[in-house]
Amino acid sequence: MIKIALLGFGKVGQMLLETIRNNPNFKDHFKIVAIWNRSYAVFDQFDISQEMKIYKDIDNLLGSLGDIDLVVECAHPNVVVEYGVKILSHTNLFISSPSAFADEDLRMEVQQSAVKNKHQCYLPLGASIGLWDVIRLDQAGQLKSLAVSMKKYPSSFKINHQETRRRMEMAEEKSGEVIIAEDNITEINKIAPQNTNTMAIYALAAASLGFSKCRGRLIADRDTTSHTVQLNATTIGGLKLSLTRDNPARHGAVTGSATFTSFLNSLFYYKEGISHNNFIFC
Repeated sequence: MIKIALLGFGKVGQMLLETIRNNPNFKDHFKIVAIWNRSYAVFDQFDISQEMKIYKDIDNLLGSLGDIDLVVECAHPNVVVEYGVKILSHTNLFISSPSAFADEDLRMEVQQSAVKNKHQCYLPLGASIGLWDVIRLDQAGQLKSLAVSMKKYPSSFKINHQETRRRMEMAEEKSGEVIIAEDNITEINKIAPQNTNTMAIYALAAASLGFSKCRGRLIADRDTTSHTVQLNATTIGGLKLSLTRDNPARHGAVTGSATFTSFLNSLFYYKEGISHNNFIFC
């Protein structure tokens, strides 16, 4: 039985708890024994088993990781920034907010902590269609370029940048696609860290290029009813890879419906992932 400490109890965390409770396959393999969430009030809506300890202080939870097999982060990139290295000094970490790794120093510290302490840092695929192809091309030294575009309903974007937010508001007033940001993935992750985890996963897979050489584009479209991810990659030998993932999503949703299923699948098979660049992609 794999004992889990859950960081974050929003929609993803709640879905995971309900799945482990109600799905026999998950129930036989996983057990949530500890949960932390920034807002404690959310737990009033759920029947939390006495077998699960609820923590108001994340530091107290992280000081009690001795029996935990896997910490599952589904909170916010800031949690990875503040606590990722510390967690890996105690146990394994499953990260849902890889946009935190736009910070190269943090990325190196996390990788070093995992190697030094003989623990693993797991990265779920999420919406990253074609990721295995990107990894294989990167391992073969063949990647020449990689670009990712993401299209969503305007209010689905959670923007940290004033000018980009202004463009997003413009997109709410007009029909059709509006490019609200275009830059390397390092900068795109800073602009919308909660929306661009898919881009971060691609950049981590394309390790020979890195975040600064991978390109990202954010597109707002008030007419869309889905989250669309477009991957374009080229190789040194001239191969071109172009893939599109169209995921139904309600207006304003940060995550599309199919991504929840992908998350659960990644967790269930997390030990069977591919090792690349000191991460396990699953």
